[in-house]
Amino acid sequence: MHARIILPILCCTLMTARISGADAPPSEQQAQSPQTAGQQQGPAAAQSPSSPDLARVQAELESALVALGLPDEATRKAAAQQLDRLAQTSASLATLSPLPDDKLAARNLELQAYNTLAQQAQQDAQPAEVNRRVAQMRQTVDDVKQSTDPQAQALGEFWNLQADLVQINQSGQSQDGRQKAAIGRLERFLARPEAVGQNTLGHGITGQAALTLLRLYDQRGMSDKACRLAEQLARDPECEPQVKAALEEGFACCAALGQRFDANLATRDGGTWKSSQHLGRFVLIHFYADWFAPGAEDLEALRAARQRPGNKPALTILSVCVATPAGKAQDQPAAPKAMAGIDWPIYDEGPQQVSLSRMFAVRSLPRYVLLDRLGRVMAIGGSPAILEQIGDTGKPPPAKAAPPNDAPAAP
Repeated sequence: MHARIILPILCCTLMTARISGADAPPSEQQAQSPQTAGQQQGPAAAQSPSSPDLARVQAELESALVALGLPDEATRKAAAQQLDRLAQTSASLATLSPLPDDKLAARNLELQAYNTLAQQAQQDAQPAEVNRRVAQMRQTVDDVKQSTDPQAQALGEFWNLQADLVQINQSGQSQDGRQKAAIGRLERFLARPEAVGQNTLGHGITGQAALTLLRLYDQRGMSDKACRLAEQLARDPECEPQVKAALEEGFACCAALGQRFDANLATRDGGTWKSSQHLGRFVLIHFYADWFAPGAEDLEALRAARQRPGNKPALTILSVCVATPAGKAQDQPAAPKAMAGIDWPIYDEGPQQVSLSRMFAVRSLPRYVLLDRLGRVMAIGGSPAILEQIGDTGKPPPAKAAPPNDAPAAP
C-alpha cells in the first residue's frame, strides 16, 4: 500500500475545529458567523482612545464582552445591560469631546457595543431586538459619515458592513445562501476605496474583512480566490499579526493546486482503492473521524452529488477516517453509525497505515480535497460546497491520462 503526492502538499486550515484538540466542536459549528473576525474592532486610529473617560469605557466594554460569553443567564443579562449603558456613554463622549480622534474612538466603541448586542439578540432568537440594534448601528454610522475625514468614512463603511452581515445571518436563507451573500458583500467592501481609507489590505479594518473573506473562501473550497487574496495579504508589510498567523497555515495550500495525487489504499471493506483507476473522473476525498461525527447535511450532499441524473459530473468519493489523536477519548459513537449507510469506500488511518491527513496537513474537520479528471488537486475546502468548483459539467471530459511514469507500482 502506498500514497504520495507529486510535490509536498499543505492545505488551508483556517477553520476552528482542530483534530488535535481534546474538545473539537460539533460539525454544525464549522460554518462560522461571517462577521466573527473584526466584530469588535474598527480602524486602528479608533482603537486607542486618548482620554481617561474613553479608556475607562473601553476597559468596561471588554469586561462586559467576557461576561456576555459566560453560561450564567443572570450574568449575561447584566452584561447586556452594561453594554447598552456603555453605548450611550460613548455617544455622549463623542458629542462632548473636542478632539476628532477621540470623537472617532468613542463612536467606534458605541458601534462595537450595538453590534455585540445585535449578535447576542440573534443568538437568542429575538429578531425584533436584532432589527432595533441594527437600526442603532445605521443611525450612528450616518452620524460618523457626516465627517469628510477619510478614517471616519472608513469607520462608517466598516460598521455598515457589520450591520449588513448581521442582517444576512438574520435572513431566512440557508447557510449556503448566507455564505454566498456574505462573500459578495465582503468583496464589494474591499473593492471600495472609501472603505479602505488609510488602511492597506493587511491592516486595520481591511485586514479584518480580508481574513473573514479568506475563511469563507476556504470553507467553500474557492481555492483560486483564497490563494490570490492570501498572496496579497502576505505581501503587505503592515499585515496584522492575526492575519499572518492564519496565513502561516493557510497560504501553503496554494502550492498544492495543480499537483497530482497518487495512492493505493486498503479500504475498510477489504478492497484496494487505486487513484489511477479513477482518472477521467472527479475525485472527492472526505476527511472525518469516529470521534467527530460527520454532519447529516454534509453526508446527504455527498449522496446527492453521486446520484444526480445522468451521473454528471462523474464523481468518485473516498472517505478517510483519521486516526484518533493521542490522549483523545472515543467520545462520539455517532460517527460510525452515521457512516454505516454510505456506499463508497472508507480508508481507515492507523499507526501502520499511510496517513493522508498528515499528507494533506488536515488540522480541522470536516475537510475535503477535490481532484480533477487528471488526478490533480483542484480545490481544498471545509464543506461539500467545494463541488461547485467543478463548474461546467456539460463539457466532454479530457482524454484519460496514463498513470505517471514515476508512480510506484501497487503492492
